[in-house]
Amino acid sequence: MGALHKVGRFTIRREAGRDGFGCVYLAHDELLKREVALKVPRALLTEETRHRFMREAEAAASLEHVGIVPVYDAGQIDGEC
Repeated sequence: MGALHKVGRFTIRREAGRDGFGCVYLAHDELLKREVALKVPRALLTEETRHRFMREAEAAASLEHVGIVPVYDAGQIDGEC
């Protein structure tokens, strides 16, 4: 993704990391005017993997630790998680 790629209200700045499920990007939230980490699945999701993605978001949102980025939002933009 280029430096000015948009995903909904987010402007992608750069890739920050990857895991087995998706890519994490440093992005700017245009609505709240802040930098965020935005995780995007790397593949088209089945209904089962959509549920897995949301369970991962729920689990991460329940954690509080200085080494873990807090989760403020999860969902879909134009049908993509």
